[in-house]
Amino acid sequence: MTNIGEQPTLPTVPMESEELEHRSGQLIAGRYRVVKMLGRGGMGEVYLAEHVLLRHPVAVKYMRPALAADPQHSSRFMREACALSMLRHPHIVAIHDFGASSSDLYLVMEFLDGQPLSSWLEGLPVLPPIPLVGALLDQALDALDFAHRHGIVHRDIKPDNLFLAFHDGQPLLKLVDFGLVHIDESVDRVGKLTSTGMIAGTPRYMSPEQCRSLAVGPSADLYSLGCILTELLQGEPPFVASSPAELLAQHMFLPVPPLRRPPGLPAVPAALEKLRLDLLQKSPDKRPASAAEARRLLQEALDPSREEVRQLLAVDRSARIPRWEALAQSTLPSAAPVVPAGEQRIGWLSLTAVPLASPDELALGLATQGLHLALLPGAAELLAPPPGAPPLAAVVIDAGNDEPAATSLLEQLRATPLARRALVCIHTPDLPLVNRLIAAGAADVLLAPITPEDLARKLQRVLRRKR
Repeated sequence: MTNIGEQPTLPTVPMESEELEHRSGQLIAGRYRVVKMLGRGGMGEVYLAEHVLLRHPVAVKYMRPALAADPQHSSRFMREACALSMLRHPHIVAIHDFGASSSDLYLVMEFLDGQPLSSWLEGLPVLPPIPLVGALLDQALDALDFAHRHGIVHRDIKPDNLFLAFHDGQPLLKLVDFGLVHIDESVDRVGKLTSTGMIAGTPRYMSPEQCRSLAVGPSADLYSLGCILTELLQGEPPFVASSPAELLAQHMFLPVPPLRRPPGLPAVPAALEKLRLDLLQKSPDKRPASAAEARRLLQEALDPSREEVRQLLAVDRSARIPRWEALAQSTLPSAAPVVPAGEQRIGWLSLTAVPLASPDELALGLATQGLHLALLPGAAELLAPPPGAPPLAAVVIDAGNDEPAATSLLEQLRATPLARRALVCIHTPDLPLVNRLIAAGAADVLLAPITPEDLARKLQRVLRRKR
């Protein structure tokens, strides 16, 4: 797994050399003696310490002095302490103490003997079994339900912030790091923290509303958990990109990609895949109404007594699944992919070994215009789509300069009962070729190089003409 997009989009300050000094042996508030460092991040350091009288281990989180001097960052640290003080739950890390020592702000928490979910996943030889995935998701939803009912939205749900331990072979998940927490005004004791227009979170797991720097509610945490569920099932989150900006755009505009589960692993139950897609809805009001509701749906999806029903309703995992009501009423053994409401599905078929452009690069720009680009592996899927395949509003044929292949395909396409509007892309300017392709049935012809804006504009023009 790569680390691109893993870090929160919060400013960091270079570490001063004196901050790197080890705190081993330091006594905190006369009660806790530092034993060793456990980890260091951009905002602070975490140490193992021991209560000098009770002899039990604790974790001490220090905010780096260079940041503690900044009122905004010190307020963030206080907010984390405030949030944890309100949350006593078996799946949320417990706070024991909070205070200041010389120039240091510190937070004393329960010591967790385990590792972040991210590290655990990286160390697995294969993906975790579905019952274990369900148990982890259930505990995370239990923690979120408790936090949300207390007016607290975490806003940075990611594998690094879910700590996993095993006791007698049973998993125990703890939600940690409330540094980006939003607290409802009715219980907030710190005051406004995030400025208008500031993006806070971790790009790989951020909800579309967080990406737009809009006000967020509990549903944003559910979207992030949907990203984690995807990672547990396929080994990576739903969207992966080379830059945070591209990740934000994908969360905001691109449809959720089909689940890419490695071959040879057990199938994902249809109802669990349905829940994953509902958690990843672009609009908050289309996601489960609460963490409690999502947890109920999860338990129903993995209920052993429903196994026979799930087998009857098993769907192709590459397909999007209809809403819960449709799933419950369906009697078909499979369901067709569903394009998000308001979007038109556009097929992409390349006839050349040197493609005009990458469909992945074009898909993002088209998605902003309500056009969903679907890659077609071959002409057969266009001329004779498989049963239940969703309709195409149009098709883009990347012909290179292969006029015979493009002409033949256009003529075959025109003769099919589901004749579709076709836009052909060519690589070399040739007006006679353009005329011949239009005569063969092309609705329009586009010349390389191609941009998403040009392609979207041409497609919209073709779709308006109804040709």
